[in-house]
Amino acid sequence: MVRRVVTNLDDLLVISSAIMDTAQSTIVWLAPRSVVALFVRHGIFESAKTFMERGGSMRGITYVADPYIETVRELVKAGADIRFTRQNPRQFMLIGDDKESISSVYIEPEHLSLESPITAFWTSDPDYAQWLLSAFEAEWTLSVEFS
Repeated sequence: MVRRVVTNLDDLLVISSAIMDTAQSTIVWLAPRSVVALFVRHGIFESAKTFMERGGSMRGITYVADPYIETVRELVKAGADIRFTRQNPRQFMLIGDDKESISSVYIEPEHLSLESPITAFWTSDPDYAQWLLSAFEAEWTLSVEFS
């Protein structure tokens, strides 16, 4: 079982991409728009599209704002179920196949850059993934369908 504290965005991006590349059936994520921006710039959502082309199911929650609204629309067209929150989230989570996850309790939602310090937890513990999924589902019920 992998357990590691991640303290930089480069590693967060590499791990997030790897989770999307190796997931077989489901991916769920909650991300502030600054993380969505980084995912767009670093091609991580391209991995998401490939995952869905392989038959995977994806649900995501974010604060949708320009200029990334088009990327969200592309993910929806590719088959993702995306919802949005009325406030930009300060937490981040990405869970693949209900077992591998990376999450952060607090990410500065407005001014995130590759130099920004972070603290995230990466693990392949299915119990932790289930705990994160419970938090995701609670946010899902409060979010609004993207159309």
